[in-house]
Amino acid sequence: MTDRMDATHKYKLDVIISLLFLLLLIESYRVAGYFGAAFVVVVTVILVLPGPD
Repeated sequence: MTDRMDATHKYKLDVIISLLFLLLLIESYRVAGYFGAAFVVVVTVILVLPGPD
């Protein structure tokens, strides 16, 4: 049980770090704004909801 929770937390942490990096990349190209925010929200929902099985 604890291992599964640890794996879930690590997975979510990895997702958050990748999304922050992606957002930084988008910001650096000045393409962000509403598109950047919406994209990050959609990707977060797609990646975090299924999670590791």
